[in-house]
Amino acid sequence: MADYSCPTEAQVFELQFERLLSRMRFILPGIVMAFSTDDKRPRCSVMPATKYKQTLGEKVTYYAFPELQNVPVCVPCVPGVGLLTLPIKPGTKGILVFSDRSIEEFVQTGRPGLPDPPGGDFTITPRQHFLSDAIFIPGIITNVDTVPDWHPDNIELRDYKRQHYLSIGADGITMSDGQATWKMSGGGVTLEAPSGIKQTDGAATWGLSGGASSLSSSNATISAAGITTTGNVAATGGTVSLSAHVHTHVTPGSEEQVSGPPLTPGG
Repeated sequence: MADYSCPTEAQVFELQFERLLSRMRFILPGIVMAFSTDDKRPRCSVMPATKYKQTLGEKVTYYAFPELQNVPVCVPCVPGVGLLTLPIKPGTKGILVFSDRSIEEFVQTGRPGLPDPPGGDFTITPRQHFLSDAIFIPGIITNVDTVPDWHPDNIELRDYKRQHYLSIGADGITMSDGQATWKMSGGGVTLEAPSGIKQTDGAATWGLSGGASSLSSSNATISAAGITTTGNVAATGGTVSLSAHVHTHVTPGSEEQVSGPPLTPGG
């Protein structure tokens, strides 16, 4: 341990520099104490998760930082275009970033904090890395916050337990609610829905349940390059039209006669 009882000029400078740095804040971990979106402006109260040191002679004391109020929240966004909202709640962990200069003018007006022309009402605030100029960024994962099923390759938007997720990767896009799964890959779509599928849009209702498929509509159209069915196709209260659909080797007069395969249109 250095002996500062008779400090040299270099040691005096070192002590002064350390004391100056001790009064400046750069980045600290923080825990949300309260969060609100009053006036449609997300703000939070954050408690810094570390303490600061105060040295008086040979006495060293550690103190808790004060709880920081009305702290702006930083999330991925382009204001006026789009954003990602997060359900920030008390206990949410993140980092506090302390601006090089005061952010008061920028937060209040959304414009660059530059001096106004002579006669303007802008006031230059000389503070640097001050506690009141903090911005909170949620998202620190500590050793007690284990993340299950972290996908090693894909980008995912998910809940913490990965019961509901949207996964994007080289093999396509997968969306799941923990039971039903919708996957898009290679131009095809695969849908698995154990509890059935039902869509109601005012024009058509279709469902898939227990191996049966149904479509009901006053005017519904299915358009596809090819449709394959296994089982029976039946029309109730209407007709099923298969344009240009004919069979070869049809011989009337016997119930046991079997027609040949269908011809393609124009074949």
